[in-house]
Amino acid sequence: MTKDNKALFELAAKAAGKSGLYRNDTIRPEGFYCYPDDKYWNPRDNSEDAFDLACELGMSIDVDKYETSSYAYAGEVPRVYAMELWRGDTKAATRLAIFLAAVEVGKNLGNGK
Repeated sequence: MTKDNKALFELAAKAAGKSGLYRNDTIRPEGFYCYPDDKYWNPRDNSEDAFDLACELGMSIDVDKYETSSYAYAGEVPRVYAMELWRGDTKAATRLAIFLAAVEVGKNLGNGK
């Protein structure tokens, strides 16, 4: 990922209605430390967190074997979406598409949409 991970995690957490702080240090893996449940949240790298996020936001997910890519659609009309090529890892691409679609929802929340 080329953008600032902290900003991306904060936007995805905003979309999911999570409170907490972004963390990336030698003690804990990169993620968003959520209050009050005292849990690290990382839908970019954790399938359970990605699945929960997709359900929370009512996403539609398309895993397309012909295009070898995954799509995640979220939000109100007009819906936002993210697409990721598999590059050998279908699950990682699907998690990333979910995460990035949530980032777009978080951006729209910041714009009052």
